[in-house]
Parts: sequence; C-alpha cells; structure tokens
Amino acid sequence: MKYSTYIVIALLALLTACTKAELCDEAEHPHRAGVRFDYDWSLVNSDSRVNFHGAMPNERDTVMLTIVKRIIGTEITGCCYNLTKNKGYYLNGKHESNFSVTVGSTDWLDDDGTTDAAATTDEAATTDEATGNSANTPASASVPDNKEHFDVDLFKIRPGTFKMVTINRDTTEFDYTELYDYLEHGQEDGTTLHELCVEYKRYKYGSDKLRNQVPGWQDYNIYGDADNFLQPDMAPIYYDSIAPCDIARNSEQTFTFHPVLLTQNIDIRFHVRKKVDVEPFLIDSICAEISGIPYRLNLARDIFDIRNTAKMRFMCKLEDGNGNVIDDTPTNEYLLCHGNIDVLSLVNAPNPKAIRGPGIMQLMVKIKDHKTIRVKVNLFNAIERANLYRSIEEGEWAVRRKSHGVLEIDTNLIIDEKAVLPSDQGNGMEEWIQAGEDDIVVDT
Repeated sequence: MKYSTYIVIALLALLTACTKAELCDEAEHPHRAGVRFDYDWSLVNSDSRVNFHGAMPNERDTVMLTIVKRIIGTEITGCCYNLTKNKGYYLNGKHESNFSVTVGSTDWLDDDGTTDAAATTDEAATTDEATGNSANTPASASVPDNKEHFDVDLFKIRPGTFKMVTINRDTTEFDYTELYDYLEHGQEDGTTLHELCVEYKRYKYGSDKLRNQVPGWQDYNIYGDADNFLQPDMAPIYYDSIAPCDIARNSEQTFTFHPVLLTQNIDIRFHVRKKVDVEPFLIDSICAEISGIPYRLNLARDIFDIRNTAKMRFMCKLEDGNGNVIDDTPTNEYLLCHGNIDVLSLVNAPNPKAIRGPGIMQLMVKIKDHKTIRVKVNLFNAIERANLYRSIEEGEWAVRRKSHGVLEIDTNLIIDEKAVLPSDQGNGMEEWIQAGEDDIVVDT
C-alpha cells in the first residue's frame, strides 16, 4: 500500500511538471519567427502572353495578397505586400467593403499575432477611393489622406510548419470575399486553402465603373444576372504557392514565390467581305461582344466554374493579309478582323443553333456616313475547333488545355453599306445573322 502511494505521488509530480513545461513554452516565451517575401517573375516573363499585358508586375506598383497558414495548431496570417516598396502590412479578415488592415510595426501585436484591442478603434475605418480598401488602423498609426501604409518588412508569426499562397491584389478587378472570410473564420470552419476561389467583378452595362463604354450599343444576347458584364481588359491573375515548410523559433527566413499566369489568351479572327460594286463604303470601326466567359476560379487547383458565365466587349483591329493594322478604304473588298482577350476561357453554346446565352459573339459595325450594322454569330464550331478547355467534375468545372488559343471563324461576314448579306458558309458552318429583328434588345 505504501509503494502504491509513492507511485501515485510520482505520477502526479510528472504530470504537473509536463503541464508547467508546456505553459512556459507557449504562453510565457512564444519565441516568434520572422518571414519575408521575395518574388521571382521569370516564369511570367517567359510567357508569350505577357506581350498583351504591357508592363510586367515587377515594373509597376503591384501589391500581392499573401496567406500564411500554420498547419498544426492552426494560425492564419494575412499580408498585403507592395513589390516596389518591399514592405507590407498585416491583413485581418473582413469583407472587401470594410475589411480591416493592421498597419505599422508589430509592437502592438499580441503574442498570438492578433491585434491588441486597446490599440485599435472600431470607428477608425478609412477608405481609399482608388482601391476600394478600408482600413481600421491603430490609434498610434493613423493613415493620412486615406493612403495605405506599407511599413512592415518582417512579418512575425509563431514557429511551426506552414503553407503559403499569394495572388495579386487588385480590388477594382477582383472579389476577394472568400479569401477574407478564410482569414476571419478559417480556423473555426475547417475551410482549406485548396477550396479558396476568387471572382472577377461583374457590372451592369452602363455602370460608371465599367471601362471603355460603347455609345449606342444594343444588347441582343440577354442572359444570366443583371450584373453580367466584365471589364473589357480583364487583369491577369498571378498566383503561386509554397509547399509546407518548417519555420524555426527566433529565425528570420525569406520565401520566394514564382508566380504564374492563370488566364488564357485568345485570338479571335474573322474575315469581312465588302460588297462595294454598287456603292463603295468605308468601315469606321468594329466593336465585338463575346459571351460565355467564366469569372470564378479555384486558385490552388487552377480550375474554373463553367456553370455561370458573363460577357465582355472589345474593339477589333482591321488588318491586311500580313497581319498589319490598317485603316479601311472605300474600295477594300476583304478585311481581316482581329480581337484579342485575356480571360479564364470561353464556355461554348449548348448547340450550334442557339442564338442566346454563352458562346455567342455580337458585332456593331460602324459604316462611315451610313448606318450601324448589328450582327451576331454562334461560335459553337469555332470553340470546338479551338479546344480551349476540358470539363471535369460532371461538367461543373473545367481546366484549360492551353495558355493561348485561336478562334477562327470560317464563314466570311458579307456586308454592303446598309446590311448583312447571306453568308458563304465555310466548313465550320458558322452563320452570321442580322441582329434586332426578332431578338430581345436592351438599349444602353
């Protein structure tokens, strides 16, 4: 009996010692680590599609949104990082319209990496009209003139094993709601990084936020939601992830991302045949609208939702047989029209006879000193030939087959100075039809 008592006392002593060691280890001396971010853009620079984007990310004031997730003992840290300044700020999860940023040094962070409530105010939100961002800032680090302050060059986190992802942050182009929700609730709701999606913002046509308005446009392809128009020059998506890595206590480590483009560049080409034998005329401009553009992308898996799509308008260039941009002349009989867009991909029409929905292209052909000709075509066969994507998961999602695709419309668009003439259909059997006679139209 005496020996049993000794054993029990010894076990209790051991348990007490273990508990004290853990508390000392985590609560009293957390020994935080520091991380920095670097970006290698060589994969983007070597991508032929960048010719359509102009300046590369490392040549402009680009901000990246980065999520650092501690795998065991889950902790999620959000950061906004300015590539030009090589500094950033902590980001807490809130919806885009009012998400909070913690700006400045890490001195006012608690040991668990959260904001010290005494150092912030609920009413300190400021809004940057240029970016759409709001900021709840520490009272000691107010943000003058509604500008973002990028002044953290070493992000402090608890040591452990981490997974990291990054995406370009442009709140005028993208809806980051799911990423902000993940920062705010990811520890409790069990969401994984592999589930996170980003969406392109959609607008009503005529919205003052929609760039490059087209005066006189009439929409003969009404489908989907009212907010169903994408910007005419959609921004590319740059993304990368870093596999699980260990970050030691009291260390300072730099992690390098190698972003890649997750958009698909598509050339759209068709020929216009002008009947000028009766009365010569001149094409002033051709504006196109294409439907069936996915706007929701799963980042980690690089797959896009094809159940819901939107539309985009763009201007076509007039070219000669050698691909040189030209101005039309009254006696020209043949012109090559060329459009180029960066999108997630193009979803096809349900069949080659559909006149409304995805996979339809509308044109507004402006004839100098004459009327405007409105025409549309079903792109079913052209999209099939282009072989742009492969559907997965019972046709709900899809994956790109290529980074660059070409839509060649085989059938010439034949017009005179007033109307569309019967097509000389090619092998693809696309048929150009005059729009407006029996179609629903929305004047914008």
